[in-house]
Amino acid sequence: MADASPREGAHKARTQAETGRSADGTVLLGKTIRINPREPLPYLDQGEIKAFSAIESKGDGEVSCYAQICLPGLIPRRNGSTIYKNISDPGLAGLKGSGVVYWPPASAQRYVFVYENSAERSVLSDPAQLCAGWRQERTMDIVFASLYKALAAMKKQSFFHGLITPANLFTIRGQSKGVVLGGPLAAPAGCYQSIFCETIDRGLAETVGRGPGQASDDMYAFGATLALMIREPDPELKAMSREAVIRAKFEEGSYAFLVGKERLSAPVQDLLKGLLSDDPQQRWNIDDVAVWVGGKRPPSHPAQRRRKGSRGLNFAGKNHFYVPSLALVSGSNPEQFARVVEDGQVEEWLMRSLDDKETIERYEIAVKHFKSLGRDRNYSHLITACVRSSFIPEWPVYYRDRSISYSGFDTALADAFEKSDDLNIFHELIEKGIIINQLHMLEAKSLVVSGPLKQFEECRQALKQTRAGFGLERCLYLLNRNVNCLSPRLKGFYVFSAQDLIYALEAVAAHNKSGGLFLDRQSIAFLCEVDARCVDGYLYELNSPDKSKQVMGNLKCLAEIQKRYKISALPNLSQAFLEFMSPVFERFHDRSIRDNVVSQVTSAARSGDLSGMAAALDNRDMQNRDMANFKRAMLEYYNLSLEHQQLSAQMQNKGGFGRADAHMISAMVSGIIGFLLILFSIVSFFSERGLPGF
Repeated sequence: MADASPREGAHKARTQAETGRSADGTVLLGKTIRINPREPLPYLDQGEIKAFSAIESKGDGEVSCYAQICLPGLIPRRNGSTIYKNISDPGLAGLKGSGVVYWPPASAQRYVFVYENSAERSVLSDPAQLCAGWRQERTMDIVFASLYKALAAMKKQSFFHGLITPANLFTIRGQSKGVVLGGPLAAPAGCYQSIFCETIDRGLAETVGRGPGQASDDMYAFGATLALMIREPDPELKAMSREAVIRAKFEEGSYAFLVGKERLSAPVQDLLKGLLSDDPQQRWNIDDVAVWVGGKRPPSHPAQRRRKGSRGLNFAGKNHFYVPSLALVSGSNPEQFARVVEDGQVEEWLMRSLDDKETIERYEIAVKHFKSLGRDRNYSHLITACVRSSFIPEWPVYYRDRSISYSGFDTALADAFEKSDDLNIFHELIEKGIIINQLHMLEAKSLVVSGPLKQFEECRQALKQTRAGFGLERCLYLLNRNVNCLSPRLKGFYVFSAQDLIYALEAVAAHNKSGGLFLDRQSIAFLCEVDARCVDGYLYELNSPDKSKQVMGNLKCLAEIQKRYKISALPNLSQAFLEFMSPVFERFHDRSIRDNVVSQVTSAARSGDLSGMAAALDNRDMQNRDMANFKRAMLEYYNLSLEHQQLSAQMQNKGGFGRADAHMISAMVSGIIGFLLILFSIVSFFSERGLPGF
């Protein structure tokens, strides 16, 4: 299989970006796969993910394939590709390769997945339809038989598909029986899954924030797909909103809602009732289906007890006797719901009407939590989010009109960064402990392990610092190591490692696209998680308000990457750094030393050696010598300044300026003259007396 690693893919994509398209206009992935950007396959599209024809060349011929081109901001399921490749079943599109390519239509890099194309056409005669209207026998012979085997194969590899829906089913070329399920890896799990094929829990979340699902979610989608394949096309059903579908499933039950008025045989009714159970504990798994295939009825599973209140709580124009019913509508009017909570109506209803100690305990924890945070303009939304999570911890968090699963927080955050959406919601979900509060409740019900809780606690700590390398950017890469770097500097590149980063910046520098220093908050946070050794030692300089230190922090960090991974010359990046070096050169005070440093840095830049540039600028001996010379010059300047001040002070009194010195000099001269006269007189006196020696 021609699976290109991120580093190899980035290198190949970089080469193609420099040389343009291949001779025949196709895009090469690995050594054997060619993608034709001029031959789209719209029947294989998944929402905004477009499909194109591809060919895999093998020793004994060629294999028809199709490529799905990923979109920026929608995190592809790279970590699931290895598992998916190991699943061999004719009902699943086999993965041939994946990696980064240069995509000519976008003039940028894109991540692609290439699958074997055995699909002839969609099972839906009209792509705009939701239901196929197949006979029950045909559906069971073709769709059930194919998906049952595919799900059994996925169970062995513990793989969650997340895109089992009629729109992703295709007839197999050259076969009258059997269907193939399209590949699911090009977008976050469940991103393009039909709301009709999602459970209530997952359907409540935004499509990009549903998170990785479980096998039981695929089994539900299996049942929903069978029901929709049998059901006659229904324009009214197709036109229903997401909220209306969820409400109908909740009020009628998924089986009754999806099957509608279709008449089914008793065995198929049992099958669909088991698969479409809204209680995950009662929903059939693949082993239960195997028992059903064998002609027996699977053993029943214990059901979750739904406690009904002795009296209803009136909210949103309806009396609610069940906790899930109240939770479902709580977000429709957060201000009103907050008033109902604060005036004690909810607590009284729980205490007096429901015999549910666990829910009451969770509710009390939620009340204590939001009261500890104090009031702000979003206080009613905070109350609604905390109380709803206490009612049904399994549901996604609903806060300020956003509904996000804790396991889909990373993909929703990445999408928000890419689209420049409001990030305050994500900040508050972590900072105010809304997600953490929900995870504690899930942990109490043994529905989540400690891993996610620890991750969000680390995110909360990261938000306490505003420096580069922390904040929401750090949270994104902490929660998902599978995310490519979303720095605006790297727009058009898929960067998954420190090597990818420096190669991409080299390409950016070649086209003078940087417009500033190379490392920003996104890329620094990215490196802190994927390769901390390359950046941790330089965080102080990268966050310094001093421009020269910022430049040195950038240079040292990238030089460390070049050195650590033995990357060859980076001439474009090196030359680009010279444009930012003025404040760094100005740190050297001695002109001769500065000229020497400039010469060394320029020479290293011509060689593409970032390490050499950093070494020349970070030479301790030269810095110490420059500082010693500077201190001597400063001392000399200080002394001269003092003398200048003294003379200036004396010049203020022009009439007396120099008089004191003149008096002193006159006195000295007079003393010398007097001494000489006295000496002369003594010598003359003794000379007249004729004393010896005179």
